[in-house]
Amino acid sequence: MVDPGQLTSDVVQGAITVLLPGLLWLFLYLLAWEEPQLARRAGFGRGVFWLLLPVGLVAWALQGNLPIFAYAGDLLAVSVSGALVPVLLSVWLLTRELPRPASTIARFLALLAAVCAIDTLAVVYANPLVTYLILLMAAAAGIAGPYLLGRRGDAEERIAFGRISCLMLLTSGGIIGTYVTTASTPGGIDSAFPFFLFTPLALGVVSVLLLLLAPRFGRSTGWPLESALPIAYATTTFGTLLGADLLRQPPLYGLAHQVVFSIGGAGLLDLVYLSGLLALVAAYGMYRLLGSSGFLAAVAPDPGPTPIAGLRRAQGFNRLGRPVEGIRYSAAAARDAVSQLRHLANLHSVPPGSSPWTDLAVPPWVVADQANLDSLASDPPADPVLAHRAWMTARFLVHLATVLGRPRFGTFTRRGRAFAIDLLLLGIPGAVGWVVYALRTAPGDSNLLTSPGFFLVSSGFATYGFLYFVLGEWLWGTSLGKRLMRLEVVNRRLGRPSILAAIVRDVPKLIPLTAIGIGGALAALLVAHPYRTVGGNLGGLFGVGTFAIIGAVLLGVGLPALVSGFGMALSSESQRLGDYFAGTWVVNQKVGDSVPPGVVVAAAAPSAAT
Repeated sequence: MVDPGQLTSDVVQGAITVLLPGLLWLFLYLLAWEEPQLARRAGFGRGVFWLLLPVGLVAWALQGNLPIFAYAGDLLAVSVSGALVPVLLSVWLLTRELPRPASTIARFLALLAAVCAIDTLAVVYANPLVTYLILLMAAAAGIAGPYLLGRRGDAEERIAFGRISCLMLLTSGGIIGTYVTTASTPGGIDSAFPFFLFTPLALGVVSVLLLLLAPRFGRSTGWPLESALPIAYATTTFGTLLGADLLRQPPLYGLAHQVVFSIGGAGLLDLVYLSGLLALVAAYGMYRLLGSSGFLAAVAPDPGPTPIAGLRRAQGFNRLGRPVEGIRYSAAAARDAVSQLRHLANLHSVPPGSSPWTDLAVPPWVVADQANLDSLASDPPADPVLAHRAWMTARFLVHLATVLGRPRFGTFTRRGRAFAIDLLLLGIPGAVGWVVYALRTAPGDSNLLTSPGFFLVSSGFATYGFLYFVLGEWLWGTSLGKRLMRLEVVNRRLGRPSILAAIVRDVPKLIPLTAIGIGGALAALLVAHPYRTVGGNLGGLFGVGTFAIIGAVLLGVGLPALVSGFGMALSSESQRLGDYFAGTWVVNQKVGDSVPPGVVVAAAAPSAAT
């Protein structure tokens, strides 16, 4: 007999499982594009959208995992999309919300680690009732400790410790709530529906109320109310990671075959990934419900589109019959383009009222076109004809600035050589791992290609290579290969890219790195055992496996290189797709003080003056 209640629960659970990720992604998109000021202040701008969705999808599809610990033949790894990206994003969000971020985050993480160590001992050795009591006592100590310490310091110390206390309150709630609503099973960590939804939603609401009510209890944290959005996301992510994947860690069951345990292994469907977004949605809803729109007045203005995007927007306004906006966006695009060119050419900023083309090798009519365009934009008429002529003038000026700035950008050939050098440097320790793995492996094992050892030397190579590029570009703005080729990665202000920008731009590298990792491990197996069947299906050194390796590496490396070259050829700023989404450039480290005047001769003829 069919149980109507159970059937209804199963249908609702299935619908939520299918719809929830898409709805959360839609919310991220609407927040970043429809409310850019709030999104930028809260740390969830368009770059974070690209990080959490397209980057997460690529990493999930490639099954990117970071091996971190091996025990008794089993391997523990961290999923890039399901856990590593949300955790890195959470740390970055907290650096934006804490005074003295380096020391304050270190204190918070150290205190959190101490609380989690106590919690773990209680879970392992105490009975359930005592465990819950210890969890509550450890949380209370973690919350009260910073509060009491902050009373002895100066004003900035009091604010810092007050914020740590708030973070510990929310994170501890996430740890306990997640632990209560999950269970450890031989197949992994099970989340009970719908109870796993309650904790992140509650934390999102509580984060807003906490920041709203904290000053009324004599404790000023100095937080604006919109900071509740990133705080809710970060603390919920930490709480879910620790309450589920730490305290509910699946024991090493001693199964007959070796197993890979992956933290956040479900990728974009994992509780670690989804919980932070659920808390963000709840915090946003509570923020709007309280009617706190007045807090947005202090938010910095949106930086606006790039010059090319500004031209597209101006053309869109012209087509919609809104010539005033079209003229303004056309003039802004032209001035942004020449301002960008001055940055690339290492030229000083011009004083207000001066021509932005000062010190640039351009004919006088270029300066006149810019002056006419600026004059028209100062009091734009509602004339479609003038709007079209303004757009044509702006298009030429943007094109001219692009042509003059192109010598500063790294070429495809030069960047390809830098990437080849980096692969060679990464391949040396990678080859050692592949050879050691092949020599220690019995070739007749039918589970060889799914074993933790093969996972470690193939996926591990890809993940550590990815971190090599991300950390190098974030900390130093370059990698060893780029440094040798005198290239550097910069943002649009010629500064070092943020950690999020570095992650977004380097995610496409996971494709060739994964192909090389798998191909290198298989090649080592075939060379070490040239006349034996490896994994039951590779057929020895001269079998189909050899050709499969060659094809996989050529496809995994050659096709992304072709796509990158095609994208750079179409881009006015020599950007591949990763650079486009991250808002980064790869530029030559040395340039002259001005742009070569010979480039102007090749530029298009000027448009009609406005």
